[in-house]
Amino acid sequence: MTAGQRRGGTGVYYGWVVVAVTVAALLLAAGGRSAPGVFLLPMEADLGLSRSVLSLAGSLGMLTFGLAAPFTGGLIDRHGPRRVATVGLLAVAVAFAVSTLARSPLALHLTWGVFSGVATGLVGSVLGATVATRWFRRRRGLVVGLFGAATSAGQLMFIPLLTVLASSVGWKGGSLALAAWRWRWRRWCGG
Repeated sequence: MTAGQRRGGTGVYYGWVVVAVTVAALLLAAGGRSAPGVFLLPMEADLGLSRSVLSLAGSLGMLTFGLAAPFTGGLIDRHGPRRVATVGLLAVAVAFAVSTLARSPLALHLTWGVFSGVATGLVGSVLGATVATRWFRRRRGLVVGLFGAATSAGQLMFIPLLTVLASSVGWKGGSLALAAWRWRWRRWCGG
């Protein structure tokens, strides 16, 4: 570790700052992945679509989230984790905002499913693994564990919040709130 890797004169290793930003991004991405389950009934009532149609959109999101991992790794190698995370959070914000305009099963499957899945995949486990590998040697296991905890905590933390949003402002208002939070946080990542 060189003096250039320390944050100002504080003596704090800059890698821990990167970890804090990555934890925040992972919390937001994981929280977004839990939205389909919470919004299922309000979406069913609002859109008049069956649970199977809505569940397929959520399943497509999970599938594309996983399939995005190799693609994300290549993008991180080419453009760096900061840019990919920033674009990912921006894409999640757009996906959640645009999904409120969906009226047909196809539109919902593309926005709520595929687009949001790829977007959250850009801010998923590959980001955390890359940050841990690039910034840490001795405490890499701890950092990977923190990222795993952030992913789990993001799902748990957002479910009560999403439930309150769904009951107070509906699934569209909740989706727009999620979009706004991601828009704000992507600026913190450097975008």
